[in-house]
Amino acid sequence: MNNTGNPFNIDYLFTKFNIKNNNKSKLAAEIIKIQPDCLIPLSTVKTVKSSKRKDAKNILGWGIDPVEIPHYSKFGKLLINTKKLYYDNILSICDHNHHNVEGFISTPVSDSFVNFLIQTIKGNNPSISEINTLKSNEQHIYNRLITISGLKKRYNNTNEITVSELKNRLKLLESEIEMGNNNPEIIKDINTILISLKNFKQVKHGDVKKYLSQFKNI
Repeated sequence: MNNTGNPFNIDYLFTKFNIKNNNKSKLAAEIIKIQPDCLIPLSTVKTVKSSKRKDAKNILGWGIDPVEIPHYSKFGKLLINTKKLYYDNILSICDHNHHNVEGFISTPVSDSFVNFLIQTIKGNNPSISEINTLKSNEQHIYNRLITISGLKKRYNNTNEITVSELKNRLKLLESEIEMGNNNPEIIKDINTILISLKNFKQVKHGDVKKYLSQFKNI
């Protein structure tokens, strides 16, 4: 495309205002002289300039500047890595000593879940209908997060639905093994489900070990 005479082309503007050495500061000063109302108050700027997120203008964030976003946010007994959540769509948690939480790996999440969780971190109690708008796997993540953090009495949740779905999934995986499917991924999935059920206080730690021991030779 030919940008000659294009007022939005910076090379054209350097030539038009006779700015040498491509000095952008001088160019800005010249533009302000002829168009002083092109400046806007800093306080009105709401977007996050350095965000990697494509929808940075729409996400419900922490404010004006990325430095205002805390690295970690306290969430009951947990710390949530807010920067990873906001910028990378990764849910990463640890305890207050920065130790990993058993069975909870860093997990990619959707933009809608990022918005949802940020508002929850900021103290907004989501309604059941709002929780139900989450995808099934992210609803599981939310319910588990609320339970592990010790905040299930403070925030609405759909724990009963999640526990029921986890138990049904466990039965399906057990059926796969009974039919002779010895794929190691099945055992891995069973382990993940059992840890989740332990978080929901549906099984005890000793029961998890005992249950998994029967699959050692598979």
